[in-house]
Amino acid sequence: MTEEGKLINILWTTNLLNSIGDDQKDSFITFGIDIEERKRYEEKVEYMAFYDALTGLANRIKFENEINKHLQFDRMEGDSSSTLIFI
Repeated sequence: MTEEGKLINILWTTNLLNSIGDDQKDSFITFGIDIEERKRYEEKVEYMAFYDALTGLANRIKFENEINKHLQFDRMEGDSSSTLIFI
């Protein structure tokens, strides 16, 4: 969390550093990397994959994914009353 109270995405990595001698204790090293910019790019790429660049409307892939998701949900619920309309 930033000083302004904004939550940010951080990728944390922790590694064990083994001691060499018997009288030394094992240690850990940890560091974090701000991945906010990476997340923004991932969201942009996902949007570009599922929406038309010119109109901003959902494309065929998004439409098919949504239809399949709803049909799968209906199958799981045992509901066979789904209707598909082709335009």
